[in-house]
Parts: sequence; structure tokens; C-alpha cells
Amino acid sequence: MTESTAPHRYPRGWFPVGLSTEVPAGELRSVHYLGRQMIVYRGEDGVARVSDAYCPHLGADIGVGGKVEGDCVRCPFHAWKFGPDGQCVEVPYAKRIPPRARIGSYPVDECNGFIFVWNDPDGGAPDYQIPRLPEWDDPTWSRWSPDRLEIKTHPREIVENVADKAHFAPIHGTHIDVFANEYNGYEAVQII
Repeated sequence: MTESTAPHRYPRGWFPVGLSTEVPAGELRSVHYLGRQMIVYRGEDGVARVSDAYCPHLGADIGVGGKVEGDCVRCPFHAWKFGPDGQCVEVPYAKRIPPRARIGSYPVDECNGFIFVWNDPDGGAPDYQIPRLPEWDDPTWSRWSPDRLEIKTHPREIVENVADKAHFAPIHGTHIDVFANEYNGYEAVQII
């Protein structure tokens, strides 16, 4: 298989990169998703954003010591400042900003308590919205408290293993009498 015919490592779609509560206004987090280092930050306007972590100047990781200023982020190394769209808006020691100085920025959808980033290997824009849970903002419903379980693997492997009953006994040492996957629209339930 040549590089041009190899399947994309991460499929096209929305991926959660954090909980909304983990990124308060004026703060940024360094995250590694979709095979790349990124920053998730929230500007003073309250909007969550996701950008590439590495400054195009000399490659400093903005996620290590970078600061949110207004709705922009500032690199900790030479203090280059990048706007919400990733374009460099300030180089403190220069009169001219290099026109191609920018960090990659990604479409973000914040809903249902999560921050999602759009991934498209071909660079296409999102063409669907994540379904909203009307109960999420309903004060008569209790808030759920998610637990975090980090598994260092490709998301596809999680889905494949969920559907693979035969691996439970040899890998996990468990015998399963009942195994069923039920799908209803966007909801999937596994009965074990």
C-alpha cells in the first residue's frame, strides 16, 4: 500500500477533546489528539477554541507556558501573538508580521458539556452538527459527573473491541453468556 492509497489514520468527524468545565475563560490546556499536539483555550469572549500547539517561528510549544490574552494566545518563547483564526497578529519586536505566520485552527462545537474538534483529512468544513441533548440545559435534570478513562489507542480500536465478543475470554479472562449491541440512532448500548 502506498502512502497515497493508505487509509487516513483518523476519520472525518467530531472528536471530544475535553469537558467544557476543564477550560475556564482565560486558560489554555495542552492536549494530544488525532496524532498531533494541540491547545484548547477559551478567550475572554467565552468561546472555546482549538489550535495547533507549535509556534511557526521556532517551534515552541504554546501549550507549555503560553498565555491567553483577550481572545488570542501568546507564545512563551518570543511572545508572538495569534488571533482566534490562528493568524499572527503581533510580533512585539518587529514592525512587520510575516504574512504566512499562523498556527492551524480547527472548527469547534461546544455542546452537551464537551468541547469537540472537527477533523477532516481532506481539509473539508463540518457538514453536520452534533446532536444537542435538550435535557443538558434543563434545570429539572441532574448534572452528570463524568469519569475519565484514558486509553492510549486509536478510537477505532475501542469500537472494534466493543463488537468483538471472542476476545473477552482469552484477553480479559472473562466468560460471557449474554452479548448484544443495540443501536438506536446516535445511541449505542452494549448488554453483557
